[in-house]
Amino acid sequence: MRIFVFFLCAYFGAVLPAEACLDLSSEKLTFFKELPESLLEKEIVVKVRVLSTKVGGDNLRMTKVKVIQSLKGSSEIGEVFFVSSGTSSCNRDPILIRGETYYLSGTISDKGVFTGVWPSKGPSEPKSSLE
Repeated sequence: MRIFVFFLCAYFGAVLPAEACLDLSSEKLTFFKELPESLLEKEIVVKVRVLSTKVGGDNLRMTKVKVIQSLKGSSEIGEVFFVSSGTSSCNRDPILIRGETYYLSGTISDKGVFTGVWPSKGPSEPKSSLE
């Protein structure tokens, strides 16, 4: 029986892709419930409401959001755009629920897709005074 279990583990270990995040420094976030000061360095900083989200192939999630507060940059209240974020084990974004609000910091591409991936600092990151 031990030999069977060994071969079974070896088979699945070799066939299935490894998705574990190797260390805490590899963890990333795109959507923030609170606004850390470090997010203010990018060209666009906004508070958004989630309208919809869809997970596609290649560990990619596209989320449609609406700006409810523009803190920095050219985005305007009411503007709608898509946010590209990951779904791998290193991505620590929350489960995105329609109607929930989050802060984003990053850039918008020529195709109108927002990107902004940040190292996950955890809840000890200081909050901004802009709230």
